[in-house]
Amino acid sequence: VAYAEIPPVQRKRLHRQVAEALMRHHTATQEIDSAQLAYHYEAAIRYAQAVEHYLRAGEAAQRVFAHARAEILFNRGIALLEYLPATAQRDQQALSLYGALAASLRILKGYTADEMYETVRKARKLSDKVDDTDQQFRLIKFLQPYHIVAGDLDRASALANQAMAIAGHTHASSHYMVAYIYRAFIYASRGSLQQGQEYFQSGLKHYDHRQHESYIAVDGTDTGLIAYGWSAHLLW
Repeated sequence: VAYAEIPPVQRKRLHRQVAEALMRHHTATQEIDSAQLAYHYEAAIRYAQAVEHYLRAGEAAQRVFAHARAEILFNRGIALLEYLPATAQRDQQALSLYGALAASLRILKGYTADEMYETVRKARKLSDKVDDTDQQFRLIKFLQPYHIVAGDLDRASALANQAMAIAGHTHASSHYMVAYIYRAFIYASRGSLQQGQEYFQSGLKHYDHRQHESYIAVDGTDTGLIAYGWSAHLLW
């Protein structure tokens, strides 16, 4: 009741002051509740900061596998984007939010969920616009398995080739791992078991089990572990 009686202008100022106090506390303790910060920044009409903290809060939820919670937080951040001016920073924030949301949607609703695919489609347009190679590769990691599971091997093959092209440009071991394994998926799915096994082994040479958490953070999966399972099936 008391909160409702506070004039709107004063209410916004109080929310801003609470957010700033929380940030100062974070500086001292290295602990912060990003969801709480996002709420206060949103109420203070500081939408850019709110969007950033909704993203961080969603990522924190993902780390403890609270994907339903993460979905809510990411969608709240996305909803606030319309209040921001059209800038490169907003595009980058949108790209990060859509990519993170796709990871939770795939876990919650499956590899071929229409909602996940539509989210990735929006993110891909943004990734081309901002020319973010890491995000472009991240989105391939959603689309290639989507088409594999859907049985569209031609599109899956084209995406595997795109992954290999990016790996050839970045020379990142994690990119090579995924690119080789995605080619292996294609050969294995088409019945070329020997070639599939060779590509699995090429990909797994780049796999580092110590990077499990960083792999999971990209798209919610550990492609190397999945490859071990597929490779075992081919040997069997």
